[in-house]
Amino acid sequence: MITLSIIIVSFNTRDLLLQSLAAVFETIQSLPFEIIVVDNASADGSAEAVEALLDDRITVIKNTENQGFARANNQAIKIARGRYLLLLNSDALLQAESVEPLARFLDDHPHAAAVGPKILNVDGTLQNKGFCFPSLSGALLVLSGLEKFVSPAALNRVFPRLCWDENQTLEVDFLHGCCMLIRREAIEATGGFAEDYFMYFEEQDWCYRVRKLGFQIWYHSAARVTHYGSASPLENRSDVFNRSMLIFYRKNIGIARGLVITALQIFTACISLFRAAVAPRDEKDLDAMLSYLSQRVGLFRGLLGSGKAAL
Repeated sequence: MITLSIIIVSFNTRDLLLQSLAAVFETIQSLPFEIIVVDNASADGSAEAVEALLDDRITVIKNTENQGFARANNQAIKIARGRYLLLLNSDALLQAESVEPLARFLDDHPHAAAVGPKILNVDGTLQNKGFCFPSLSGALLVLSGLEKFVSPAALNRVFPRLCWDENQTLEVDFLHGCCMLIRREAIEATGGFAEDYFMYFEEQDWCYRVRKLGFQIWYHSAARVTHYGSASPLENRSDVFNRSMLIFYRKNIGIARGLVITALQIFTACISLFRAAVAPRDEKDLDAMLSYLSQRVGLFRGLLGSGKAAL
């Protein structure tokens, strides 16, 4: 019986995809698994390279056009046979003894819909450990600058859902979709990923919906994966991201609440830019600040336009 269905959506990441598959075979030792690769019309021979591995545990779905991340995952989910589904990006490399602890965690926590690992950059530094949904408390925490003056331990006591140590296993709001182990019953209860997202925010939306059904989302500090990030070539990536972010806010945060949160984020970004103009700052940091500010201004305008349209 198949315990684990590993789902990998691929778009023009042939070499990284093959590395990711190699890491799967090297690290998963005790769980019977299948692999479903959904190729979104890659032009670099990705699908053919996977087929050339001649492994009967691998199924390749070859799309004739790029279906996006949410829809491609849903394609694989429909034919997956595993009790658990591991969503794995083609640019994510599993580390040793990572998947088995995640599976055991779901075995031991029947109310957990999904669990995710510690996600690391290529240099071994922390990339992320799970997230909180956009909130007024989160926006005010950043605006106050408390994280610069209060110890992490104190912040964890006051804001346990916003500030926690990366080595602490904890229930979170949502996980990064580059590596996430999902209970089959939970994905079936939600009908899969919302396909109005082409890419980005689909996992955040799914976690939001499944938590409303009473399930939990967990971060597991002992499991690890290395994630390159943004490896697939995508035209207008920032536009795609911003469009998906606006969809998520309209659906799940609400226009009025979203406007307040975004206004606070814009104000905070302006303060940071003012401080950066006074004190010397790395050029990359300034670019990141400007990009974030532009993103939030765009979101504010989109929400404001949605609110006017609803009147």
